[in-house]
Parts: sequence; C-alpha cells; structure tokens
Amino acid sequence: MFDILGYLQGENDKKEKIMSNGQYDLIITHVQSYIKTNQIPEIPVKIEPLNISKNLLCFTFYVLHQKICPTFPKNEFVCFLKNLFKEFEAGKIDTLFKKFASTDKVTIYGVKFIPEIIKKEVRNKREK
Repeated sequence: MFDILGYLQGENDKKEKIMSNGQYDLIITHVQSYIKTNQIPEIPVKIEPLNISKNLLCFTFYVLHQKICPTFPKNEFVCFLKNLFKEFEAGKIDTLFKKFASTDKVTIYGVKFIPEIIKKEVRNKREK
C-alpha cells in the first residue's frame, strides 16, 4: 500500500507539498480500515484538494484497488474514493467510475515524483 500511496506525502514536480502529513495519515487510516473490514468507513471529514491532478489521484486509487484489494467490488471502491476526497464531492459517481481506470490526462513521462508501480500500470494500460 505504501509503495502506491507513499508519494502523496512528498512533493509534486513543482516542489509543492502534495498534501499535509495530517491529511496523509487520514487517508492511510481510512484505507486500512476499508481493507480490513471490506466496508466503506465513516468519513466525517473529507480530504482537502491535493496538489496533483484529479486524474492522477483517481488512477492512483485504481492501482491500489488492482494491487491490494482486487476482489472488492469496483463500484464500492469508487464510492469510497468519492466519500474520501472533497474534490470528487460535486461530481457524479458515473463520471468518477468512468475515469477510475483511465490513463487519459495522466502524465508520467519526465515526472519523477510518481512511483514506478503507477507508471508501470499506466504503460501497461496504454499498450493494450
């Protein structure tokens, strides 16, 4: 899990902190709870917008789903994502579901902060 999400506690390509340490800790807590119980946890406070694109954030969670909990229903995982992040709050669940596994607008070339596990998944999906 940390090999996929760990970069979120670092800096983006503009040297901006992607998110606060407190917000990162909340993500990890909620993800661990979801994985352990296979139920979407209660999320009283949503995660503030991050300093990465929504597309990259969405695809990061797609990789997490594929690698860590592929047996979880995809639609529930997308609902978890919508409940977790403020930036997905206003959008429709159908739109988020369509973007979930999409590599469109996910830039990986020349971007050093994105982990190789995510870059590899982007390349694999684009080759298909």
